Amino acid sequence: MARLKTHKVGFRTKGLTDEQAAQMFYLITCVAYSFDKDCDLVSNVPLSVLRKQYPDETWSRGTRQERIDLVS
Repeated sequence: MARLKTHKVGFRTKGLTDEQAAQMFYLITCVAYSFDKDCDLVSNVPLSVLRKQYPDETWSRGTRQERIDLVS
């Protein structure tokens, strides 16, 4: 059986407010999940902002290592 490929995509923004970064992360999340639900998404956007703007979603904190792995 062929081994599944794994891809890592990272986004780093500058100058966005927390609310704008939350909007971008939400859009990225929607696009990623439209392809496959089996993906890991990590962000350093404050959870309080994500939960305030998108209360129907289940947001959880990524570990420090996951955030480092995403951008390195």
